[in-house]
Amino acid sequence: MKKKYEYIIISLLIVLSAGVIFFDFRFYRSNRERMILSEQKQLLMMAETVGGSLKNEVESELKKIDYYFIMDEDAGIDDIRTAAGRYITENQELFTGFDLELADDAAPADADIMGKQLAESGWYEMFIGKNVPVREGTAVITFHMDLNEIYRRIVAPVKIGEGGYSVVKDKDLAIIMHHAKSQIGMDAIYDRRVQYPQLDLTSLQEWLDLQLQQDEGFSVIDSYLWDDPDLHPVRRIVAFTTIRIRGEQWIVNSTLPMKELDQPLSEMLVMILTMTGVFFVIAAGVIILFNLNIMNMKAQRKEISYLKEINQGMEVVAKQNDELRHYQRIESLGMMASHIAHEFNNYLTPVMVYAELLEGDPQLSGDSRKMVREIMNSTERAAGLSRELLDFSRQDSGARLGPVSLRSEVLDALAVVRQLTPAKITLKEDITQEDVTVMGRQGMMQHILLNLARNAFQAMEESERKELSVSLKRTDKGAVLTVADTGSGISRDAQSRIFEPFYTTKGSRHGTGLGLSVIRNIMHSVNGTISVESEPGAGTCFTLFFPEYRQNADAGMHAGSRIVCIDNDEALIRSLSRTVKGTPGHEVGYLTDEMTFLSRLQKDPSCCDTVIAGYTLRHMNGIELHEIIRRLNPGIQLILVSDGADTDLQWYLNNRIIDRIIPRSDLEKELMQMTVDQAQKL
Repeated sequence: MKKKYEYIIISLLIVLSAGVIFFDFRFYRSNRERMILSEQKQLLMMAETVGGSLKNEVESELKKIDYYFIMDEDAGIDDIRTAAGRYITENQELFTGFDLELADDAAPADADIMGKQLAESGWYEMFIGKNVPVREGTAVITFHMDLNEIYRRIVAPVKIGEGGYSVVKDKDLAIIMHHAKSQIGMDAIYDRRVQYPQLDLTSLQEWLDLQLQQDEGFSVIDSYLWDDPDLHPVRRIVAFTTIRIRGEQWIVNSTLPMKELDQPLSEMLVMILTMTGVFFVIAAGVIILFNLNIMNMKAQRKEISYLKEINQGMEVVAKQNDELRHYQRIESLGMMASHIAHEFNNYLTPVMVYAELLEGDPQLSGDSRKMVREIMNSTERAAGLSRELLDFSRQDSGARLGPVSLRSEVLDALAVVRQLTPAKITLKEDITQEDVTVMGRQGMMQHILLNLARNAFQAMEESERKELSVSLKRTDKGAVLTVADTGSGISRDAQSRIFEPFYTTKGSRHGTGLGLSVIRNIMHSVNGTISVESEPGAGTCFTLFFPEYRQNADAGMHAGSRIVCIDNDEALIRSLSRTVKGTPGHEVGYLTDEMTFLSRLQKDPSCCDTVIAGYTLRHMNGIELHEIIRRLNPGIQLILVSDGADTDLQWYLNNRIIDRIIPRSDLEKELMQMTVDQAQKL
């Protein structure tokens, strides 16, 4: 038996080890793919940044030429030649020269790109034409822009790791900007095949085909070190984007050698293997200790299990006994209330009949008639108590629940309340025009509103301002009925007991303590809720929620936008969390520590849709946080909270590192508007 048990333990250890190795492999591969994808997206963002800068630089130079050559009306061709020479001298690093001719058939025009060609220097020159009106006709100036200087200014400074770089090709895939001068002017695939027939350019061909088919993308390709005489093969992570400048179409390609990711990947693999080895050692030790103490542990486990079962059984029995006693008390109370109510009716019927007969006797004196009226008032109060007792016991309210129009029921009940409202009390009504169907009984709302209105009338007897407000609103999940008065209010102690049967704050001559208890029972029967808010001297507001009845309700819920707001100002976060709350299907989270959020984002990159962060945080600034978030999930909308109009932040906005800037003074208003807009979409 012992041998068999040892074989089972060894088999389990082998299976567990295989599972751990398989998990390690899957974990490594998954993280490797995630790191490559993250790097590809980062390269695409850098290519877009370089492309945007190139476009801005060229556009800026065109506008600069236009402004420079705003000449007087009497300027001549010699004046233009002098101005062009002076412009070349001032920008000699960017322009290599110019051509000037007088054309009678040319019209004045703004500076524009006229084309490009490979110069004798081995670099590309781009021709910029500008037509200027002169006395003799129209002067046509053609400036020679050195694209190598553009590359040196814009493309080369963008560092991508240690061996990464960016290149620029035109729409025909001719290389116009490259760090290796030997590659300038070459067709990215055709000329290379002619010059390097020994190389396998299949992967490069597929990559270039993709650039011809779409405006941006990323991949992993097999390429070569073009500035290396031996043309060593290299695997690269690549991304590209297409920009268009005044008729020119350039493809900006950013690349990074795969080997630069190998080091962190190797470190991750070593860490995984180390953890696996430690796990095996710990597992083996635990199994050995477990094997040595298994018999004692089994005996202890059986004893503990036995005692636990006894304890759980005793808890269940005690709970059931408590529930049984509670149900028995309620049942006894209901039976007693029903019995008392029926006995009251039997005793009150002859009293009420004889009192009515006596009141109609013409021989009765005035004093006697007043005493008869007092008898009838007392019997009416006793009859009301009898009806409330029957309502409480629910002996006469066994009608089945069914769909009813809550709006119609409330309007019918208000018609009765309106007639019973004293002249000194103002009744305000705010009833929705939308119909709401709920499960209930006919006449249910008349009972509820009459009870609440009667309580409100009594509470406002000593108030200076006498106003009763009844409001019915429809929500996404049902309807909310509020009944508010400006009466004396309810004390804190009384609020915790007002729904108890027979509890009253009015005295025995003014109340039975059953009205609110009956209303609560009615709300429970229709799966609704009732709550109260009150302050002594400030009035009382009862809120009743009725779930809407939907015969074919959709089970699905649409997920709303998820917003996370991060700032190191704890007072601001507390204030926002109180004033700006999530709407249905919409979540708003508030944090003061950005590291907590990054930990959550690393585990679940799709945990939110929008991040709003202040510029000053605990461990980094808001720009640094947004850069990290952009790498983990480029799909998240990033908003920075600025303390003032900082023009330096505009660069990050223009280069898509952040999506929007909100002044701190407008944060609450903007955040509230975002939640409202999302709620309307839902």
